[in-house]
Amino acid sequence: MRGKLPHTRRPVFNTMAMKDEIVRSLQERIISGDLEPGEKLSEQRLAREFGVSRQPVREALKALEIASLVTIERRRGTFVRGFTRTDVTNLYEVREGIEGMAARLCAIRGSKDVIVELEDMMQLMKHFVEVQDVEQYLASDEALHRLIFVGANNDRLVEHYNLLILHIQRQALGRIVGRRAGRINRSYLEVSAIVQAIRDGDGDRAESAMRIHVQSGRKELTGSLYGDTD
Repeated sequence: MRGKLPHTRRPVFNTMAMKDEIVRSLQERIISGDLEPGEKLSEQRLAREFGVSRQPVREALKALEIASLVTIERRRGTFVRGFTRTDVTNLYEVREGIEGMAARLCAIRGSKDVIVELEDMMQLMKHFVEVQDVEQYLASDEALHRLIFVGANNDRLVEHYNLLILHIQRQALGRIVGRRAGRINRSYLEVSAIVQAIRDGDGDRAESAMRIHVQSGRKELTGSLYGDTD
């Protein structure tokens, strides 16, 4: 019909895709510590930030609640999930077991290339201790732990580790611990013992050293969060 514009279908807004993008972005920021435990997440502010309606933001926050990264409180809002003393204890007990096993397997199975990379990483960490660069030390420490899992050569163990790190918010908690006076110095000595045992091919000693390292981190964390002195 003359004068009538042809019918055009309006593009369908992909709410699911936007939700997934928001989930990924917020998850990265929570795990890295950019969003700290207890911080409030405003649906309205996030909708403006991502240029979307509040619906995909609301769906993303529900997904993050299921992943135990946020808590949604009626009439109060959504908050980055904090940690109770029991949470910390439970998570670090699991971490001790997983990372202890990884250190043992790395000592038994670790290739020469992995050993060389561990030693190179230790040199970097030593430098960061000397200049007291906490952020760079923590990043190097995380990389070293992942190298140990590479040396362990067990994909299932890596899967469990990745899931644990998601829940433990490793970088965020690492920053809390790292701010304690002398912590990176103590950590470096603990990690040195782990790498030495791996270099020696001593699985028992590597696992024991890793368990001590994780236990030490837990004690320092609870000291920061709850004022524990033991």
